[in-house]
Amino acid sequence: MHFHEILFYKTISQPNSSSLLCITRFDQSSISIYNRINTLIHHLLPFSIQIISITLLVIYAARSRSKASNNNKITLSQLIKKQLFLQKELYITPTIIIMASLPQAILSFSLACVQLNEFKQHLLLSSFLLSYSPQVLGFILYVLPSSAFKEEFNQTKLAKKYLHCFIKTSPK
Repeated sequence: MHFHEILFYKTISQPNSSSLLCITRFDQSSISIYNRINTLIHHLLPFSIQIISITLLVIYAARSRSKASNNNKITLSQLIKKQLFLQKELYITPTIIIMASLPQAILSFSLACVQLNEFKQHLLLSSFLLSYSPQVLGFILYVLPSSAFKEEFNQTKLAKKYLHCFIKTSPK
């Protein structure tokens, strides 16, 4: 989605050094606005699609359970609330992903076209690296919150070895 940035790359020589820097420089404000909107869509659209999909799946599952059971004591809305509560772990991952990418998006918008001192450079770099933490921590974000995935993992050799070492070294 950022292919337009290739057209606006400029190389500048760094003062007090012989190295060159490659920067993106938007000469027109309309292209800068397009880039910001593009970045927001890149972050918010997958989050929205995932949240909407999870919610629709929970509603359809609740509706099919309501039709399958002949229990008239529980209404469809009560069944949907129950299913949302039971499936709340599905909402954890997209929320963590969007929360991890927010600092990078906010800082990149607020520090755009500003001369960055060393602190701001490190802050921007740190926020950029933080936005990739959900991909790096995939196991923690996807497997551990999910009861089904966690149960499957506990049956693997790796989990048995880890749990055996943990139990062996834990104080009594």
